[in-house]
Amino acid sequence: MFGLSAGVNNRWAIGVRAGTMITTSTLVYAKVGYTKADIDFVGDTDGIVWGGGAEMELSGPVHLQADYSYVDYDAISFGPVAIDADQHVVRVGVLYKINWTSSSTKKPYLK
Repeated sequence: MFGLSAGVNNRWAIGVRAGTMITTSTLVYAKVGYTKADIDFVGDTDGIVWGGGAEMELSGPVHLQADYSYVDYDAISFGPVAIDADQHVVRVGVLYKINWTSSSTKKPYLK
């Protein structure tokens, strides 16, 4: 066996996220979307992104988010050889949400 490694450059994605509040400050969600990436040695390829995550309010506008995405790119062909390319992405981050409304009673929840 041998290993082949190729980098993913300039990837973008668009999709939707839907979830439910499991507590007054915690959202769990699923997401799905379309992606396009420039992969070394191959060029542009399309793919599907799906995954899920959770977002929790820490204090007011400060939120903690943890997220997993699986990216399944179209098969890449080199003559008679096809390669199945995929990618696993795990993200953890701190968000600061801006409340654009003038009322202090409204929460700027989860866009």
